[in-house]
Amino acid sequence: MAYDEFHSYLKECEDEINIAGDIMIYGDLIHRRITHVDKFWYHVQAFFFSVGMINDSMNNRKYNARSTTLRRNLETFSSDDIRDNGYRKKLEYDLCRKVSDSPLLSKSFRNCLTHFDEKLEENYPKFKGKIIIDNDFAVYTDEDKRSCIFVRNYNIDDKSFTFFEKFDKKPYRIAPVIEELKRVRDKCVSEMMTLKR
Repeated sequence: MAYDEFHSYLKECEDEINIAGDIMIYGDLIHRRITHVDKFWYHVQAFFFSVGMINDSMNNRKYNARSTTLRRNLETFSSDDIRDNGYRKKLEYDLCRKVSDSPLLSKSFRNCLTHFDEKLEENYPKFKGKIIIDNDFAVYTDEDKRSCIFVRNYNIDDKSFTFFEKFDKKPYRIAPVIEELKRVRDKCVSEMMTLKR
């Protein structure tokens, strides 16, 4: 891949990560106390969209050569990349760290807010007799979980989101995503500094 082309993809990744970082700070996504209540869910949606843009650039089947180069250079791997046990061991040896699936490449995280109208269509018939709660942030009791349906909920204790899912399903936790964003941003900067024309 040509210098200018690869540099532009690295720069785009860095820009999207910086946007996601600004959203986290101003949207109270990294604080225990939410102060911007009226705009909180705007920031949530923007954050998920930003992470989705990063995911698309590193996980694009149509432009697989570019995506593979980005993942390799940014040391960001999906389960498809590391399914082979021998390759995983070699990666871990080369990188001197344990290799795991990057949360930035999670398709479920990327897609959790897409086709929201279809999710409404599919889920509202199941809501009969339940209390519908939307755009909320709280920690609920087991009784609440049995009697309520949460369209969008943010658990302020463990910084996780649920969208229509029941509470026994795996929530979307943003702490691992934030850590990975920091790591990949540093790697982007380092790669751009060492990139040779």
